[in-house]
Parts: sequence; C-alpha cells; structure tokens
Amino acid sequence: ATLSSAGMFLYVDGTQVASDPSNTSAQTFSGYWRLGYDNLNGWPSKPASDYFVGNLADVAIFPSALSAQSVATLYSATSSSAESQAILALNPSAFWPLNG
Repeated sequence: ATLSSAGMFLYVDGTQVASDPSNTSAQTFSGYWRLGYDNLNGWPSKPASDYFVGNLADVAIFPSALSAQSVATLYSATSSSAESQAILALNPSAFWPLNG
C-alpha cells in the first residue's frame, strides 16, 4: 500500500486493486506493527480468520509513496537477492527480509 497527497493505493501481486483518493494523510502512531494478523472485529466483510493466508517475503517502509512502476518492479524481481537489491535501491527507512 502507498499513501501520499494523491491518496491511498493498494497493490496485490504488483497490480493496483483498490484506491481511496480521499485518504491523503496518515494518523500519528506510537506502538508496534502486526504483520500477518490483526483483530478484525467490526470490519465490514470480515474474513473467517484474523490471520493472513499467504506468505510474506519482505517488509519495507519507505519515506514516500512508491510509484506504480516501482511496485511493479519490486514484484517482478526474480529472486530474493534481486528483490532485496531493488528494495535497497529505493532507500527504505526500514527493511526486514523475512525470507517467506
């Protein structure tokens, strides 16, 4: 997902699948992040499980929104090494290679 003054965009497998142009700023947050799980009570169309069904290969935080082309480039990396190099070339603020 990306967030900028243009809005919020969600990508799955390198392709944009949703957007919200009205959501242009993040809320202040202090605490921890959950990767692959969250309490989804109260969400519309809540799935059967609160756990992500799939694999997470890497988590990276960038200081600005990525372009659709950058997201597609990251998705098309053909190996873990190529993906890590592509992520690092975009100067992330934080990067956790999970090897998922």
